[in-house]
Amino acid sequence: MAPRTVNIILMRLRQMLRLAHERGYVTEELWRWVVLVKDGRPTIAPLSFEEKTKFLRRCQCATAHTSRSHGTGLRPSEQIALTWERINWSGT
Repeated sequence: MAPRTVNIILMRLRQMLRLAHERGYVTEELWRWVVLVKDGRPTIAPLSFEEKTKFLRRCQCATAHTSRSHGTGLRPSEQIALTWERINWSGT
């Protein structure tokens, strides 16, 4: 399971144990022993403008599409599916 999924389950377990202690079902504070797992996902650091420019200059495969796609926030499949007809120019 993903760390986030495990943490959601552990948080519910912690809540149940705390409630059990508050109501007197258990005498020890067992909820204190429930420790969340660390999320091992790396933080995403987007390229700076200078790094992007340097990359595009050195890249042999750089095309007009590649240079436009940087910094848009769109996934490749979203970029491919984007057509003029799908753009909402009125903003509503």
